[in-house]
Amino acid sequence: MSIFHKKIKVPKEIYYSSIKHIAFIMDGNDKWAKKHNLSMLSTYQESYKKIKEVVFLCQKYHISYMSLLVLSIDDVNRFKDDANYQLSLLKKFLKDDLYELNARGIKIVTSGDLSKISLDVKEVIDEAILKTKHNEELVLNLCINYSGKDEVIRGIKRLSQDIKDNKVNPSSIEENTLLKYMDTGLLPSIDCLVRSTSDMSLSNYMLWSLVNAKIIFVDKYWLDFNEETFIDVLDKYATSKK
Repeated sequence: MSIFHKKIKVPKEIYYSSIKHIAFIMDGNDKWAKKHNLSMLSTYQESYKKIKEVVFLCQKYHISYMSLLVLSIDDVNRFKDDANYQLSLLKKFLKDDLYELNARGIKIVTSGDLSKISLDVKEVIDEAILKTKHNEELVLNLCINYSGKDEVIRGIKRLSQDIKDNKVNPSSIEENTLLKYMDTGLLPSIDCLVRSTSDMSLSNYMLWSLVNAKIIFVDKYWLDFNEETFIDVLDKYATSKK
């Protein structure tokens, strides 16, 4: 039997959050780097350690879906060297940590236009998706070369092609019809969006899925996000639903 079938039983808290799908915008890495007198390269490395920590917190507190803005289209287009380095870290993360992610029952999926991603990184992403596709403990949605507007536009293009091929009757189109053609079509809508630092913007992130989400801005850098912060987010969400 493959070693990837040996599952880890994850201890979970009695605390059950009503959040099914939580999304994160990682922010504040540049300011955190200046505060700690570190290079951005070192800071990005620390950021991937934090990703793993937060993924495991989602598992611990019974959250089934986690979406993460890894790289926006704007990042890829404007900061190519920086984006390439972050993609190399993503590649390393998926190669080095895939065994543990898989053993914990975490399923990897992606959103975004991966056609613009280098082949070597794309192959590692595809392998992670393939090896974790049957997992059910938590779905980790990595948003790569992503923007909310672009996701909708690409979905419309795919739908338009099916209309042209007579696979879809235009008169039958409704909200769920377009959703099936979008990257996030198989994911539930986001319940809670968390953005680290006090920058109160959505950064063109998962606009369709955020329509009914509670948005929580955390006045901390991403790398200072910890379990206490996580519990505070859960409490704020629970309070907002009362």
